[in-house]
Amino acid sequence: VSSSTALFNPGVGTVDENSPLGTQAVGYGRSKIESDLYVRGLQARGANVYTTYPGSIMGPDDPGLSEAMVGLRTTVEDLFVITSSGIQIIDVRDLALAHLRLIERGGPPRRYTMGGQFFRWAEMADILESVIGTKLRRKVRVSKYALQGIGRFGDLVNLFVPFDLPISYEATWYATEWTPSDDTRVQQDLGFRYRDIRETLGDSIVWLADNGHLKHLEYAEYIRAQRHKPARARGPRARD
Repeated sequence: VSSSTALFNPGVGTVDENSPLGTQAVGYGRSKIESDLYVRGLQARGANVYTTYPGSIMGPDDPGLSEAMVGLRTTVEDLFVITSSGIQIIDVRDLALAHLRLIERGGPPRRYTMGGQFFRWAEMADILESVIGTKLRRKVRVSKYALQGIGRFGDLVNLFVPFDLPISYEATWYATEWTPSDDTRVQQDLGFRYRDIRETLGDSIVWLADNGHLKHLEYAEYIRAQRHKPARARGPRARD
């Protein structure tokens, strides 16, 4: 399991299995590129290795509270930043199903992009509001240059403080310049489709609430209530 960041190339419309590896020189992305180069060498020598490139992995039952789930909690409880580009999310259950089918199928070495579904940041804000039934608490628009500048400042601070700040230049670079992947091939080859993003977000928020990671339990209560209503009766509620 690699990462979509291994194929990250700003300015390219989309990436897929045939795209060149990215050019990041340091950080998380570089570690994925180096690992991918090693695995591609094994594949070239005939090793039956599949490589998958997931995007932001999200979903319930996340005991380690991954970066994506922490980000979801932050956006619904504290601050949602609208900037350039967007986010690509894959449900952890879809990712697990794909890996299961790859293991069961076996076969020659192959690579699959599995970035998930891509949404512009403003679009994702609207979707989240429809899921929780109210306006997000705080939404701000920030240019990509300003956000990347904040990321650089975070890197600088991390050099002098004994803990990691939850922001870095690399993270803001991905957030503002993301190149979505085309996942057509994996869905065709394995015969499945990604589930609705609202299901992923809703299940994730309910799980966060049930496991003590969310202060605003009313979001989870609203999601549960909506699932027990006829489709015509569903709709956003006014903010308290």
